[in-house]
Amino acid sequence: MDFTFEDNAAVEGDEDAFHTRVPEQFRAFYQKTDQGFTLREDMAAPAKVYDGLRGSLRKSRKEAEDFKKRAKQIDQWSDLGSPEEVRAKLAEAEARALKGATNKVDLEKMQAELKAHYEGKLTEASEQVKRINATLESHLVEAVAVAALAKQGITDPTLLMPHIRNRVRVQEGEDGKHVVRVLDEEGAVRGSLAGGFMTIPELVAQMSDDPRFRAAFPPRGTSGSGAPPAAPGGSALTQRGVPRSAMQKLEAGLKARSQHRT
Repeated sequence: MDFTFEDNAAVEGDEDAFHTRVPEQFRAFYQKTDQGFTLREDMAAPAKVYDGLRGSLRKSRKEAEDFKKRAKQIDQWSDLGSPEEVRAKLAEAEARALKGATNKVDLEKMQAELKAHYEGKLTEASEQVKRINATLESHLVEAVAVAALAKQGITDPTLLMPHIRNRVRVQEGEDGKHVVRVLDEEGAVRGSLAGGFMTIPELVAQMSDDPRFRAAFPPRGTSGSGAPPAAPGGSALTQRGVPRSAMQKLEAGLKARSQHRT
């Protein structure tokens, strides 16, 4: 049975019960309570979007399958009736033609028009499935990534989101469920030190220790005077005493690295 947030807004029991009910990629949407786990308020909107997209995806796939069946039926002439009915219609058309009627039956043209019609419907349904999958992937990845970045103190995910999306793929399993997988630079699925597959929160935590992205994260701890540690290439504050954004700190770090090399 497909997972929906609507049916699992609250999960009672311990972590084993929670892991049984909620797939791995959705667990970041929940918070622990005295009774078990409940859907976080800030994740209610993405969860509702996901449920809606899953419903649309199932409907589009059903339509695509229906169109495939119809296309096969056209090839078999089933829409024109049984062989006896087709022969009767041909005989009737020939009789009208012999009496001077101008009606002519072009069976090949009829077949081509019917086939083109349903093939067009099939293509349209397939494109709709692709669009829904792309939207589903966007919401599924970005919702978890935003929550993981927020835990790291980043309220504006604009800078790091492209790097996260480049390292993450949404894949569909044999059971039709979508799962999020973190990939390495060669495109292979990455494992987690805790067992299983690496999650987006684990990827974000790893990026916070990566020298290439460290400047985009808030500084850790304080210096001896109680002031926040200076970012590479300058103070954590601007000349006017206003905290610098993650983008400004990253640009300052890159500039300092460039000057050091020269």
